[in-house]
Amino acid sequence: DSGPVDGSFAASLLLNGVFDIEKVCDSGFPQVHLMIKSFFGDNADDKDEIRAASTINSVNKKHPPAFIAVGTKDQLLGESKSMREVLGGFGVDVDYSEYEGSGHGWFNFFWTDNAKAAHTRMLDWLGKALA
Repeated sequence: DSGPVDGSFAASLLLNGVFDIEKVCDSGFPQVHLMIKSFFGDNADDKDEIRAASTINSVNKKHPPAFIAVGTKDQLLGESKSMREVLGGFGVDVDYSEYEGSGHGWFNFFWTDNAKAAHTRMLDWLGKALA
């Protein structure tokens, strides 16, 4: 069936997240302005459009339980912390963990101890969240 997706989901996995694009633009993250230009094209300087596209501005109490994992050396660590606070403020169940010494994208290096631990934790959490 190729019908439209209804947009509902039972759980969210938020890894190394970019949740507030406006803040990320000011973060000093490498090549951030090129990334913004590639996503927004001619609207890359449109603050209203950037705010509207930022996930952190669209969550509410109906957001499903969330698993958030981030490295302590990720330049975007604050993004995950902010998302945890916003979701928690709405009463959304959040499993939040930081992985010491890991930078941005660490979760993809599945052979490292932190990634192994996070994958195990995520799969356990996901099994419970979807049960």
